[in-house]
Amino acid sequence: MAINRKLAIIIDMAVSGVVRPIRRIMLRRTGRSYGLSTTHPALGTVTLGNLMATWVAHDMTHLHQISRILARQYAEGVGPWQRFLGVLHCTGHSEMA
Repeated sequence: MAINRKLAIIIDMAVSGVVRPIRRIMLRRTGRSYGLSTTHPALGTVTLGNLMATWVAHDMTHLHQISRILARQYAEGVGPWQRFLGVLHCTGHSEMA
């Protein structure tokens, strides 16, 4: 259980310490810089805003992976509620549905 508590603290720190400040900065920055664009060889036109949002979403993916791993240990213990807990059935995502 001590390891789970430490991971919970790390996740909380990641969400409050990294994602929220970045999101706050992005919401405050309404100037031209987030609209700056370039052409990506495979994606076409992309903006600095796209890149920043992708970075945040990428970090959130890691938090999602951690939560799935932590939830596995409770799969049997939750008994009949298992079917209602999506985190126990999630196998990861690489593309949007």
